Amino acid sequence: MDRRNIRYEIGSGKYMDIGRNHFGALVGDNAAVGAAVIILPGRYVPNNSIIQAGTIYCKNEADTRY
Repeated sequence: MDRRNIRYEIGSGKYMDIGRNHFGALVGDNAAVGAAVIILPGRYVPNNSIIQAGTIYCKNEADTRY
């Protein structure tokens, strides 16, 4: 609520400034997201992930396929 840029933890105590003052979801490079996928706010989709159509994505995990 202080309108500062959001910092997102990317692992091992390292943070990345996302350059925005509000937050949705982060989608990594080369991630494939199918039709009608719901990605909940505050979630990170890792690089090279595949999320099948119709999935509700509610986890923050390492590179994987759904």
